[in-house]
Amino acid sequence: MSLPDLLSAMRTLILDDAPPDGGLAARRACLHERFPDLTETEIADLANVPPERMGVYTNLVFAGERGMLRWIFPKSLEAVVRLKRIGGEARDEGDILYDLTRDLHRTRPWHNSSQRALAANFQSYALEHLRDLTDAWPGLVDLINFERTELDVFYALDFAGRAIDVAELAELSVGDLLAKPVARPPYIVPKRYTHDVLSIHETWHEDGALPDALPPANVCLTVCGRSPANLMPAWLRLDEQEFAAISAAPAGVFTDLNTLATAYIESAPPDTFADEAQAFEAFLIALARWAHAGVLYLGVE
Repeated sequence: MSLPDLLSAMRTLILDDAPPDGGLAARRACLHERFPDLTETEIADLANVPPERMGVYTNLVFAGERGMLRWIFPKSLEAVVRLKRIGGEARDEGDILYDLTRDLHRTRPWHNSSQRALAANFQSYALEHLRDLTDAWPGLVDLINFERTELDVFYALDFAGRAIDVAELAELSVGDLLAKPVARPPYIVPKRYTHDVLSIHETWHEDGALPDALPPANVCLTVCGRSPANLMPAWLRLDEQEFAAISAAPAGVFTDLNTLATAYIESAPPDTFADEAQAFEAFLIALARWAHAGVLYLGVE
């Protein structure tokens, strides 16, 4: 039998089905039944590995995956633990998350080292298998999406445009400015959340923990850019006009800045601006914020 078959059996014993207990003869009989294609020598080799030693490998693998999930979803996993404890769970956080990681593997195995793949696996797993928690606090769905978005923005491929220099634009006439081609990179998507996840994010960075009480529903408009200064994700809170303007920029396709200015002004409630000059000034202030966060890029001339 080939080495891949033996390695596949070892992987199964470590990650999927625990090695059999009992004496050597009992373990060999069970392994024969599970892996009929292995040779007697290979069965003997597997049977001679004490189950507790195989368990050490299991713990190492899933503890590592749990650690990666904690790095990607620190806020979401803290919310998961809190919701489970509200539901009566009394175990340590590490044990709760270890079992969650093992259950995640059963339904959505992590086949490579891609953090984005692991994040996608966890998000879809949570939507399907953590319904009791998301029903108890629907903000968990938003929080998971928020943290996955930040990861995706961090690792996204660079966009073929150039950062906006606000000082450079300020030298242009209004007509020349509005004719400038701009685009929203495909990895930047305005988000309308049902819970104020941006406030949760800010509280986390100030206090190192979630708010004392998980907040109720409260619409939050936001976008995650990538700062041209340090290439790190940069979140912005948006008003309805900003949300409309950024949404008007096609993802990955250049359009003139006038398209965004029109969407910004037309989405404002009546009497928001005293005149066109005030509306245009408000738009330029918003444009400077987007440029600083790397939400929009200029076409390369």
